[in-house]
Amino acid sequence: MPKRDFYTGLLNNPRIDVYEYSSPLCTILLAADEESLKFCSFYGQAGPASGNAAQLKKNRQLKLASSFLDEIFSGTRPLIDRFTGSGLLFDFSPFSEKETRVYRELLKVMPGKTLSYQKLAFIAGIPRGARFVGNAMAKNVFPILVPCHRVVPERGGYGNYSSGVGTKKFLLKKEGIIL
Repeated sequence: MPKRDFYTGLLNNPRIDVYEYSSPLCTILLAADEESLKFCSFYGQAGPASGNAAQLKKNRQLKLASSFLDEIFSGTRPLIDRFTGSGLLFDFSPFSEKETRVYRELLKVMPGKTLSYQKLAFIAGIPRGARFVGNAMAKNVFPILVPCHRVVPERGGYGNYSSGVGTKKFLLKKEGIIL
């Protein structure tokens, strides 16, 4: 399913709460129901967002995701385990079992570390699946939270990023990584 259709379907669902998070990069759109986070997407320009504090207060998933982003942008290197252990759940249901394996393995990559597309494919049990991993990274609807910015080409450099290489460089620099 293309990302645009995915987002439109969720945003039109009355069970989904949406929150606009203001980051130094741009506004980040978070969407969740009571059970899980549905997406975290770069959206709009940098500057104040019209975040709905009531949505944030009433939806635990939005609150946890927002707190994680607060820590990232404040310069700390939070571990996602602390937030998933507190109840943050990602809705991976739109993805295949192989893509979900890739995302779950990616969640284990510590802040300040990178790995290659090929290495991620290997640890996800998809030998010679670097291209598959690259495609999964392009479909990731949880950038920053499911840290696809930490996946880089084996030959060096930054590789691609759904919101541009400049965003990827910014996020890696926040974690102390300069390639």
